[in-house]
Amino acid sequence: MAVETELKLSIPAGAVARLRRHPLLAGIKPQRQRLANTYYDTPALDLKRRRIALRHRQTAWGQLLTVKSAEPAAGGLAQRSEWEAPSLPGAFDFSHVDDRRLRAQLEELTPSLQPVFATDFLRTTWLLEPAPGVRIEMALDRGAVRCELDGGVREDPICEIELELLEGAPSSLFDVARALQADLPLRPEIASKAERGFRLFQQTPQQPARAGRSPVVPGMRPQAAFVAVALDCIGQLQRNEAGARAGDDPEFVHQARVAIRRLRSALRLWAPLLPPGFRAAFSPRWRDLAQLLGQARNLDVFVTETLPPMQAVFAETPALGRLAHLAERRRQHWHREIRAAFEAPEFAAQVLSFTAALYALRPDV
Repeated sequence: MAVETELKLSIPAGAVARLRRHPLLAGIKPQRQRLANTYYDTPALDLKRRRIALRHRQTAWGQLLTVKSAEPAAGGLAQRSEWEAPSLPGAFDFSHVDDRRLRAQLEELTPSLQPVFATDFLRTTWLLEPAPGVRIEMALDRGAVRCELDGGVREDPICEIELELLEGAPSSLFDVARALQADLPLRPEIASKAERGFRLFQQTPQQPARAGRSPVVPGMRPQAAFVAVALDCIGQLQRNEAGARAGDDPEFVHQARVAIRRLRSALRLWAPLLPPGFRAAFSPRWRDLAQLLGQARNLDVFVTETLPPMQAVFAETPALGRLAHLAERRRQHWHREIRAAFEAPEFAAQVLSFTAALYALRPDV
């Protein structure tokens, strides 16, 4: 078993040419290959439910069978267990999976496995050695996630960068990412290709992400507990900011605000145990974002929950109609402000820098 540590960043298609000319890549000859992947699961999506991704990958050198765990990511960084071995097309031999329980589960489900979706993209890779003892493979993937359904083929475009750590500390990934982000409009991305594929297959739009069970477990050291909670909050924030940028569903704004409130509470609670200046370095921007989200949330509640019963009772009162019109205008204004704040380079930089600072606090990385 290998543990894959990678940092994913989305990049606009219009910025790809600038990426190729970036000084960080100067003098490094890129390698290119087309990767066609078919992902499998049972009709009941048992693997998805167990956070397992299973795929066949067609490369220029033959087929690979890959099994990946799908632990949640935050701030763009994911650390996942991976088992990969040569394979024949359509064959499922899990003898290379050294986790006995997982192998038994996969073998039990094998008769029910079927193709679910596919990805097809051109991968351009550069091998970076930014410091002694550090090796990072940077991959630019451009293509699409595809799913064949009764109504035809659904697609979701792929245009992203993956920084995979080959040697060194995970902090090196953040150093490279921030060097790129200083010149390019890159955003930390937490949705894997598999997650996007399942969303297409199930034909479900992105849903607001609510806080789940606490990531704190018995025996955790206080600083490790803070990091776990803060990363959980960042993950919730990222999933909801994507929804808030894409549409007007007020629940995305509400859940993004919940994530920020949880994060700010954690920063206050653990402040005595954090390095000097840690809270001061990040809290002001989280506070400003919280205030912005609060403005929009208050108007969402007023327009959608407070006003309708009043209008039902006082339907003949003209002033209420004018008030509703004014409130809706203000509500739309704050939603535009939120979209602008989430789309701003400063927000992406804050997420990346804060996540890097959190991983620097972890004793195991």
